[in-house]
Amino acid sequence: AAAEDPPGARADYDQAVALRRAAGGSTPSGDLAASLASVLESRATLARQEGRHAEAGRDLDEVLALRDRALDADPLAQSAAWHQLAVLRFEEERFAEALLALDQVEASLGETDGLLESLIRAAAAVSRGIVLRAVGRPVEALRCLDVGIAGLAPATEVAPCWPEQLANALRNRGLTRRTLGRAQEAIVDHDRALAQYDALIEAHGSERFHLDRAAPQAD
Repeated sequence: AAAEDPPGARADYDQAVALRRAAGGSTPSGDLAASLASVLESRATLARQEGRHAEAGRDLDEVLALRDRALDADPLAQSAAWHQLAVLRFEEERFAEALLALDQVEASLGETDGLLESLIRAAAAVSRGIVLRAVGRPVEALRCLDVGIAGLAPATEVAPCWPEQLANALRNRGLTRRTLGRAQEAIVDHDRALAQYDALIEAHGSERFHLDRAAPQAD
């Protein structure tokens, strides 16, 4: 998991949202709409981390609406918002809605192709696998996790968040394999996940990562 927002971040986000609303009026457009969407998405992330799911959901709904109205909507930004909404719905145990949000990740990307698009698709496949495992569909979950891990593997040089997601994916594939009675393969995945986290901690410092190794992560 990433480092926490600093104290006072919630008030800062609230003030930033209020300022952008005042500048943009009831129907902000262009750069103001994009700026408001960005701040709302950051506030939603903080709210989700603090367990304020209803607030996070409202902010993400507005983010998606703002970007839908934009003529030059950024498919990467839109897909990221859909993915965050999927994670939120998973945490709320609204699994069907989580799967629908993951469908929208792919739809938002459309035909765009590139390294970041591939990584986002891979991360969404991992999230789909996690949701499917939660609803008792481990065989389908394993297929999704295989796809996601294969897609995330080239990401080690891009940014710390991607290797971290790979470690989480390996961990969840290990849990899925254990569910399917494939204990030895599960151990290999867990060992790889722990090695990945150790490398991240060595490279970026322990304060950047707060891993409870005894408890599986599902986001």
